[in-house]
Order: sequence, then structure tokens, then C-alpha cells
Amino acid sequence: MIVPAERFDSEALLDCRELAEVAGRRVVVFRGDGGRELLGDTLRQRGATVDYVECYRRVRPNADVSPLLRAWDRGEVDAVTISSSEGLRNLFDMLGEPGQQRLKRTALFAPHARVAENARALGCERVIETAPGDEGIAAALAAFWEKM
Repeated sequence: MIVPAERFDSEALLDCRELAEVAGRRVVVFRGDGGRELLGDTLRQRGATVDYVECYRRVRPNADVSPLLRAWDRGEVDAVTISSSEGLRNLFDMLGEPGQQRLKRTALFAPHARVAENARALGCERVIETAPGDEGIAAALAAFWEKM
């Protein structure tokens, strides 16, 4: 298994020396249903045979967001963390217009530039891009709480 040291995305995997020369090799990419093609396409360009194993689905949860909206109304939500563009889109859609307005004004922590950009495109005003992974999010949240 290959795990990038700093970022956790296709681009970081493609920067790993183990994937630099893959001509004649067979690579299996485990991903979500309908995941990005960048990794497989680039490895094919480098001469590998690529197979995908789609091992999970991205679906919007069927959850009641009214407790979250009430918490926002009571001033109990100061920050939101989001780890994927799909998760952000699902949350945004689930919140509806009133909740979307709350989210747009709330500090939103994103551990990847692509997720942060998607948040800004949705109109989020207080997007904080963190270092990748749990440690990056935790450090950014700790710094945020120190300032409050």
C-alpha cells in the first residue's frame, strides 16, 4: 500500500516515487462509486494497466437537520469541519436555504484546497484551509478556539 506523507489525494499519490515508473504493471485503485479519473488516467499514460474497485458509494444521508438548525439558532455552532467536496455538497443541500445562509457565515475548516474552493464557490465566507488529515484539522481548530 502506498500512502502519501503530506496530502491525501490523487495528486499526492501521483507524486509518490513508487508510482513514477509503472509501465507494464497492473494497478488496482480502490475508490468510491463514480470517483475521479485522474489517478487511473495518469497511471495509464505512464504505461500501467489500471483496474478500479468501487468499494463505497457517496450518497446524501437521509437525516433530520432540524437539531443542527436549532443549535445554530441558539448560537451553539461556531465552526464546521468538512473533509470532502461531496460531503460539503450533501450538507449544503440538506440544510435548505435558511441553513445554507447560516453555513455561509460560519467558520468552515477544509483540509484540502479543492474542498476549500468548492466551499467558496457555494458562497461560504469564512473558509479556513487546514493542513491535511486529522492533525491538520485539529491544529487549525485549536488555533481558532485560542482566538475566541
